[in-house]
Amino acid sequence: MRHRHSNDSLPTSTPEFTLTIESVAYGGSGLGHKNGKVVFVPGTLPGDRVRVLTRKEKTNHINAALKQIIEPSPIRTAPEPGFIIPKSSLAYSPGFCYFYTDYENELIIKQTQFRSLMEKEMVLGNGTILDPIASPVPTHYRNKIKLNVEDDHGTIRLGYVMANNETVLNLPLCPLAVNPINDYLAELNSQPGFRHSLKQGMELTLRYTEHNGVVFWRNKPDRNMSWLREETALGGISVPCGSFFQVNSVVCNLLLERVGYYLDKIAPDVVLDFYCGIGLFSVAAAQRGIDLTVGIDQDPSAIKAAEYNGNHHNLKNCRFIAGDAGKQAQDVLETYPDARTCLIVDPPRTGMDYRCRSLIANSGINDILYISCSSDTLARDIASLAKNGYQVIETQLLDMFPRTAHFESLTHLKLG
Repeated sequence: MRHRHSNDSLPTSTPEFTLTIESVAYGGSGLGHKNGKVVFVPGTLPGDRVRVLTRKEKTNHINAALKQIIEPSPIRTAPEPGFIIPKSSLAYSPGFCYFYTDYENELIIKQTQFRSLMEKEMVLGNGTILDPIASPVPTHYRNKIKLNVEDDHGTIRLGYVMANNETVLNLPLCPLAVNPINDYLAELNSQPGFRHSLKQGMELTLRYTEHNGVVFWRNKPDRNMSWLREETALGGISVPCGSFFQVNSVVCNLLLERVGYYLDKIAPDVVLDFYCGIGLFSVAAAQRGIDLTVGIDQDPSAIKAAEYNGNHHNLKNCRFIAGDAGKQAQDVLETYPDARTCLIVDPPRTGMDYRCRSLIANSGINDILYISCSSDTLARDIASLAKNGYQVIETQLLDMFPRTAHFESLTHLKLG
């Protein structure tokens, strides 16, 4: 039961008010209520009693900034040493939203969010939500970071953009980055003139692999930069600097293990891999002896790398197509429509585009493995597929991004 205090009766138009945080919404903001309206407060946890400042008020919700923690939540802890604590949630970043509690609590909160999203869209049906897969390393796991530059009247800040979308929190190191990246960043900062080479609005990317060490670039990587080599559970995988690869190498291997489990269980003759990137899941399928894998991605550099990775692993059963999945899907789905085909989709945060989603829904393919980094668009896409008879069999959270608001998931759908 939520405890009521005398100042809970203040009108919602009051710029400042107090409330108790009841849960953490998907996206990382604490959630409470004021006079029938939902209140979102970044930087808070369930059980926090807080004083907040109204930032924006809508018909049914209020976005507020944390001013004071009056009474801390029982699950609130001090961040690990070296973490810079923003002085208010105006400087708060979703990238650090769970640094204020133990990782065990974070995983419970994320699993609750995941279940709530699936149930809200009524897409779970008789499907099972499996226990979450935790990241064995909750900090210092990111093999890539992208830092923003702010020039504040000659003072250069290098770090992450905060919740106000303006301020950059200057970070001498990133508590999420692998140690070699932090060591390299410290070395860059120690070089005379390095900060003077940074300009307002610039992005600085640092990327690490065991094979290549740390490389960095400003804004976009040079076209002539050598490909990187990632060591994975499949063996060596080549990745162009500007192409996508999972930022958590350890959980990436756990995801590959789970995809392999479902491929063995489904035992398809053909695997279609939409949004395939550098061909990671196509290679995983081909290595399991599946007759044919066909990958599609709009990044031509990634497709070149996918072809290289297939050849490098002596896989003759991999085919890759450069192009938009929504535009290429029709021909591919018409070519391989039977029940012995399994479709893997791993779209960006925006989910599948409407055309691709519609074509898949009407394809008649028996099994779909949907890998998602954004559970709200996952739920939307599953709801669309469900109208054509697809049912969730199992779904599972994999915490690819510990200490942040984000997580990965893997869902097995079957045509019912």
